[in-house]
Amino acid sequence: MVRSHVYSCFWLGLPSRFCVGNFPEETMEIVLEDEEGEEYEAVYIGRRSGLSGGWKRFALDHKLDDGDALLFELVEPKRFKIYVFKGNENANLTSAGKRGRATSSEEEDKDVEESGDEEHSSRATKRSSARLLRKRKA
Repeated sequence: MVRSHVYSCFWLGLPSRFCVGNFPEETMEIVLEDEEGEEYEAVYIGRRSGLSGGWKRFALDHKLDDGDALLFELVEPKRFKIYVFKGNENANLTSAGKRGRATSSEEEDKDVEESGDEEHSSRATKRSSARLLRKRKA
């Protein structure tokens, strides 16, 4: 899962090759069933190969986060059984995860600067500048 799947827009695009082989190119209601058997009605939009209405409720009820993985099993023509695998906190792409990686990079930069190695220090400064630019664009 990435941010757009589980925050703000709650859009989940499905592999188009799978959709073409298994679903019509029209909008239809499907059922998402979790591991406990709880059912969620969702809207599949065929021309866009993805889930919209109803997906948000599933995502929120299961506290999905970016970095989590889901296994979708098509058990009937309009029914998915979904298995949720929570992501590793260090591997996901949430803001906290970004801060964690930046902190370790900043510590590395500090170590390099303390070593007095100008060549490495210059590279560390460039990395820090690149990180700042990425944060500003995000």
